[in-house]
Amino acid sequence: MVLVLGREDVERLVGMHDAIVAVREAFAAADLGRAIMPAPLDLRLPEADGELHVKGAYLTGAPVLGVKTATGFYRNAERGLPVSGGMTLIYDAETGQLRMLVLDGGLLTELRTAPAGALAADLLGRRDARSVAVIGARSEEHTSELQSH
Repeated sequence: MVLVLGREDVERLVGMHDAIVAVREAFAAADLGRAIMPAPLDLRLPEADGELHVKGAYLTGAPVLGVKTATGFYRNAERGLPVSGGMTLIYDAETGQLRMLVLDGGLLTELRTAPAGALAADLLGRRDARSVAVIGARSEEHTSELQSH
């Protein structure tokens, strides 16, 4: 039987502390060569101003492996719909049987992003640093959307 969790379940079961611990453990496993992470699938839909990413990973010795999808459809804001979404599929690492479907709308991705950035800065940053710069690129169309928040 496949366990199905929704966004409310994830909100109830996973907190920021859990996300920080999981990200730290995943970074450590990757550093030790225990992480199998193929290149993501990146599907762009220019006519819809949208994108879909599919990412999978397995930590050697773990009982499960995961695959997540994440979407960004940037015109959805003007439609009153969420701009991002996603779900995660958890499979048995021995049999390949689907164990869990997490229909969280991308919440796990959101929970992972801040700890991953903070942990990377902590691990890679200079100990005597007094400031940090965040450098990135967004299209003009999305820049105004970000500035309004």
